[in-house]
Amino acid sequence: MDIEYIREFVILSEELNYTRTAEKLFINQSALSRHIAKIEEIVGAKLLVRTTHNVALTEIGVKTYENFKKIITDYDHAIKNVELYTKGLTGTIRLGLLYYHVEIYAKNILKKMKEGYPSIEVSFSSYQPKEMLESLENKTIDIAIYWNLPKIRPPFVEYQPLNEEKLVVVLSNAHPLANVEEIMPADLSNNTFIMIKDSEISKYAKNLLESRGVKIDHCAICENIDLLHLTVNETNGFAIVPAAIHYMQREDIIYKEINDPSFKVNTCFIYRGDHNNAALPEFLRLMSSIKF
Repeated sequence: MDIEYIREFVILSEELNYTRTAEKLFINQSALSRHIAKIEEIVGAKLLVRTTHNVALTEIGVKTYENFKKIITDYDHAIKNVELYTKGLTGTIRLGLLYYHVEIYAKNILKKMKEGYPSIEVSFSSYQPKEMLESLENKTIDIAIYWNLPKIRPPFVEYQPLNEEKLVVVLSNAHPLANVEEIMPADLSNNTFIMIKDSEISKYAKNLLESRGVKIDHCAICENIDLLHLTVNETNGFAIVPAAIHYMQREDIIYKEINDPSFKVNTCFIYRGDHNNAALPEFLRLMSSIKF
């Protein structure tokens, strides 16, 4: 099947108008109609319903559009990478960051890339953890900075170590431990432990606490990290989060370090093993020489 026919079908599926699509593609409507008919003949299904004024996708047409759009994206990306190789290394790295990591990493990464590879651009997107993994899986981003935890290792992901990040305790100002200079794991026994919904860090921290013999009074669930300060104050419990969240300063909560070297998490670059970004290996090579 001609790749340009596929491209025409994708654009028509978005425009839902033969006239606009033909104008956009600089072809006549009769040619466009023939190409769409050829696609339907090849796939053996009706993909579009055309009336006098409207065009609509059939159910299988919607599925075909989604698949064809991915084909076009991958094809265009591959062609672009060939150009990178032939013209000298240029391109774009689409980097995903947890939104509380932006302040820590973005500025240094940009600085080092401008020094080492000024022709490679880095674009940043910030996410919640689950959304970032989905974006990497869907190839919306090329690479991300994430945690290297045993239970969250998607099969499609490769890792490059970055650094270690301490885990800290989050307390309300009214909590008895708020004025304690140094918190030991045992000090957290018989308190309410706040787990952030669907957070692997919360699960990891709970396992660490239990391995240190900490008896948790009961668990409270916080819907997301943006609401953590409210849950901490409502329950007078505690949460354990990466130290980077210090950037989310609030007057009604306090962060305390834990006097136990085990309370840390490894951060790393994660990327798809089947990536097709020619600039990515050079990016990783440069990042491996940097200490953040």
